[in-house]
Amino acid sequence: MESNLRLEVTLVLQAPILDAQEPFALPIKVSVHNAADSPVTILRWNTPLDPQADVLGIFEICDTMDQRKLSVPTIMVSRKLPASEDDLIEIQARQTLDVTLNLPILGLEKGHEYCIRAQGTWHAVWPSELSNITMSQFRDNKGANSGGFVSNESFLHTINMEFYKLPSPQQDARAVFEVLKRGGIAIIPMSVGYGIIAMNPDALDRIFRAKQREPHKRNAMVGSYSLHQDIHVLSNKEAGMVKLLTVDLNLPLGIVAPYRLDHPIIQKVPQNILAQSVLGDTLAMLVNGGALLEELSRLAALESLLLMGSSANITGKGTKIVVQDIEPEILKLADIVIDYGRQKFHHPRASSTIIDFRTIKVIRYGACYDVVQDALWRFYGIKLPDDPGTSTPSSGQTGAKRI
Repeated sequence: MESNLRLEVTLVLQAPILDAQEPFALPIKVSVHNAADSPVTILRWNTPLDPQADVLGIFEICDTMDQRKLSVPTIMVSRKLPASEDDLIEIQARQTLDVTLNLPILGLEKGHEYCIRAQGTWHAVWPSELSNITMSQFRDNKGANSGGFVSNESFLHTINMEFYKLPSPQQDARAVFEVLKRGGIAIIPMSVGYGIIAMNPDALDRIFRAKQREPHKRNAMVGSYSLHQDIHVLSNKEAGMVKLLTVDLNLPLGIVAPYRLDHPIIQKVPQNILAQSVLGDTLAMLVNGGALLEELSRLAALESLLLMGSSANITGKGTKIVVQDIEPEILKLADIVIDYGRQKFHHPRASSTIIDFRTIKVIRYGACYDVVQDALWRFYGIKLPDDPGTSTPSSGQTGAKRI
């Protein structure tokens, strides 16, 4: 469609869609045609020509069956003023500029049709070549025009699409992170089973109540080895044990250890949420939960945000290794569910092994416990007790002998 600036925006779906995912990245070619008889120079910001156009909220996706608008992950971008030459782009008279982007989409349903269009505002368009724009014009948009744009409507049909997930940890982590920042709840795959996570205090409280957790049950921080190093406080020997298990042997592990109260992430946590997540001066953190979890932890750490969670199940009903086994009352809490199928560390039991590294006490027997036990004996001379077996609940505490 044409704006009063004679700039036409056209969307074309790029390729046949064979696999649908949630979240799903839809490749779209965006064409901007200058229908005028003279060249124009355009400020890219918040337009289809912006390098971050896919997450700026300029695309709208609507289910044509019920007119329901789908959620499109968006971000807020801080712009450095004034604009620089890199923020401008020139289109010659009667010429077209094409860009291709991958639009993240949440909540596709099989058998539906979806309408996609772009709309927004050209904030500054100069009727001139880029070389003729002066620095003073950059600073105050002098001589520039502005106006709205609306693209054509492009349609996505899911009638013949097979619905199954292809893991894409980086893309999926970004979609989950945007949901969490808006106060939502996510169910995600972890290498030791499916977990349910949130950042918002109200969302964490809803999880706590839905899981029917008793007051003494704690949430764990969802993290990474680098975050563990930043937040936990351990002596060189105990820190070496953690490195051995999580870096050298690459094992999933729940780490209980003293933590830094002055850490920027901890400082942001409301006291009631912190109280549900710590025991005395210790904080539990899951490390090596899988590629998606690592990327999600990285995104959160960049913004000094705390990811908290627990297994996606009713308390006492066992960690779930496939989404289909998660109780309905837990599933309905989630604003987004990432399904990667059966998780790999589930034998002889799912969930993470948890160790208190102040005292080398086993808090929970879980995944890869036999490997953890062997490594600490072999390299540190520490004898952990044998796993009492899968017939015994895995939440009991026991001690370790130092040889």
